[in-house]
Amino acid sequence: MYRRLAITALAFATTMAFAQTKKPTNDNYKVNQSGTQKITNGPVIEYTSDHSAMIAWSTKYPGGTYLAYGTDRNNLSQRTEKSWGGTNHRLEIKNLKPSTTYYFQVRSEDAKGNGAMGADVESNVDSFQTVAKGAAPNKANRDVGVNHPKK
Repeated sequence: MYRRLAITALAFATTMAFAQTKKPTNDNYKVNQSGTQKITNGPVIEYTSDHSAMIAWSTKYPGGTYLAYGTDRNNLSQRTEKSWGGTNHRLEIKNLKPSTTYYFQVRSEDAKGNGAMGADVESNVDSFQTVAKGAAPNKANRDVGVNHPKK
């Protein structure tokens, strides 16, 4: 009986430790993929330059939003945000290094007053590469992120 209890407690502690180390960011962002807030389009990488990138997406309801990013897919420790907004979201990431692959994940909150408090949503982790220093920006998807579906 005691042995079974000890094994159960150890398994629970191991599971909790793994769950806490799995999230790369240090914030307490509560994600509810099945909630009312949904990403309806995107995210789309609208453009990349040698020092910046523009990411756009849209959501079902208005809300605050942020974009976590970094050069390690498992450590999106940097972020840019817009504290409040509509359903179309567009965030620019600045001070990037040329010819570098960056990983990112967009996250949006549900608007207050929709009756769905805490119904936040996040995208899958995606990536882009900045262009070489001095090269022309890649604007292949310019202004399509929130107005038209990605082709």
